[in-house]
Amino acid sequence: YTMAGKWESTEGSGRRKEEEIVSARAAANFDLSKKGTFGVEGAYFQSDVELPQLSEGGRHKKSALQAVADLRLSVTPESPVELALGWERDAFSDHEGRDFTVNQYHGELVGKYLWGLNNALIAQAAGAIERAQQDDVRFDPTAFVSVGLLNSFVWHDVVVIEVGGRFDAYHAPEINARASLLTSAATARIRLGDRATLYASYHPSLKPPDFSELYIRTLYTVVNPDLSAETWRHAVEAGVQQRFGNSTILNLALFYHEREAAILRSDPAGEHLLEYVQAENVRFFGLKAGVQAHVLDKIVQNITYTYTDYEIDSMGGNALIDDDVVRYQTHHEAQASLSWRMPFGLTIDVQGKYLSKQYRNFRTEQARIGGHFLVNASVTQRVTENLHVYALGRNLTDTPTYDIIPALDSEEITSSRLFIGGIRMRF
Repeated sequence: YTMAGKWESTEGSGRRKEEEIVSARAAANFDLSKKGTFGVEGAYFQSDVELPQLSEGGRHKKSALQAVADLRLSVTPESPVELALGWERDAFSDHEGRDFTVNQYHGELVGKYLWGLNNALIAQAAGAIERAQQDDVRFDPTAFVSVGLLNSFVWHDVVVIEVGGRFDAYHAPEINARASLLTSAATARIRLGDRATLYASYHPSLKPPDFSELYIRTLYTVVNPDLSAETWRHAVEAGVQQRFGNSTILNLALFYHEREAAILRSDPAGEHLLEYVQAENVRFFGLKAGVQAHVLDKIVQNITYTYTDYEIDSMGGNALIDDDVVRYQTHHEAQASLSWRMPFGLTIDVQGKYLSKQYRNFRTEQARIGGHFLVNASVTQRVTENLHVYALGRNLTDTPTYDIIPALDSEEITSSRLFIGGIRMRF
């Protein structure tokens, strides 16, 4: 069982920067037997923010309630056949007083047939039915299904090849949206000695809009009920993983994603409130680099960097794009973390994130979000195994988050520099 809650109130300074945020989360997991588990989870979030960007007297209010239940079963404890069933309910209320409710019922069946010591044939079927309601109007159910067959082959523990096929289908009768994709999928990994691994993957798919991710987990949003599934027509990634000694791993990769009906961020009213709209065809490509190092299991550091560029094929007159700029898309993103386990039970954690400039709408100085850093840090002292004392600092750089609101997650946002101290106890 886990429970957590948070209340935060900020008076701010200057022109209308007051806000109040309340959030809570609880979860429980039960072992039914050796064959199955059952889990439930609930989350609540509420914010009331007076934003300087809005029109005179404007406020952005939002509340969200989420409940999730999942059941996972195996035929026998050793069986390669597994079944998962789930239900999710999301309730959302925005600053204009509109209420949105989504009920989703989903399931997944996975079966494996071992035809060698390390070789397997994997069959997977997944589906979901979603019913949405806006105020007193109920929408027609939306359905998504995915069926795949994958053959995994290992040769001399040096080459791993996974090849198969996949069929995805999506239907939203309320907005007359249909999409289907029948495609192949493949992954290859080649070990070069004991230290290096080359890999490449090709995994096209349909991606339905995730109501929870788009609206509940992002603080400053308004709902667009007309979103349909994205088609990741080509999703390619290739790279290398290199080990140095026993403690350092370097990852380098190139990626290419061609997304039709891409779901992208927009701010049509210029109020710094995100609205998601769909483009026709946008290609994203770039590189990823990361280094992870362990020092005597006492110091762990991670550094990742992503460069993303894009090309816009056709927008069909969509106002999302101006001068070939995808709004809220950054080219450079870097993250770094350091965890240091010191003697006598003391642990220090530091995380930093950098995003390069973005544009809210037109390519003007007023609409530009400049490059910025966000830094968090925490110190934890273990008194006993069941009692820890901690202190943490959020947004240590005191970055003016009101200038970059759409890029922030509701679970991470802090309006200005914030310090918290407390204790953790286990019973």
